Amino acid sequence: MHSYIYQNKETIKDLVVNSLIISLEITSLDDVKKLHHDLKLSQRQKTSLILTNADTFSSEIYNALLKTLEEPNDNLSFFLEVQNTNHLPPTILSRCLLVKNTPSKKSLETLQPNLGNWHKIQKRNEALELLTSLTHYYHSLLVKGNNLKKVATNLSLTDTAYQNIKKNGHLLLNLVNLTINLKRLNQTINLKSV
Repeated sequence: MHSYIYQNKETIKDLVVNSLIISLEITSLDDVKKLHHDLKLSQRQKTSLILTNADTFSSEIYNALLKTLEEPNDNLSFFLEVQNTNHLPPTILSRCLLVKNTPSKKSLETLQPNLGNWHKIQKRNEALELLTSLTHYYHSLLVKGNNLKKVATNLSLTDTAYQNIKKNGHLLLNLVNLTINLKRLNQTINLKSV
């Protein structure tokens, strides 16, 4: 994935390491045409192109950016800075990865999967929020390149629990199942490395 959407610059700092950072404000189709022309030039250096105020673009600008976001050059990553993701069209959202804030170490301690903590969750939306935070945490580890296989397995197990609960699956059963699978596979979170 080479195209990202973010709301807070802190969330992308690990993604733009060791790259040339260029910030652009696109206000017209002419700006997009100039961008397309400039992108035809070979990018030898890893480059992070930040498009500011991306949630204020016109539909014409979004349409002009679609192919570029879908097939960027190898050394180029796009970052769409937004205030509100609800203003983005589905065609843009489907081509970009949404980078959210990662939870703090303190909030991760409450997410530590063990039977003693999960049974306290009574509401579906509370469980979904916790699983979403856990997913974002695993995603941040993937971006950093930490234990990719282990983290990918954790992410898959967490996503399965999330999807089951979202589809009205039994709340406690899915959380306990996630906990058992994470422990059985020795996939628990190591908070000391966070």
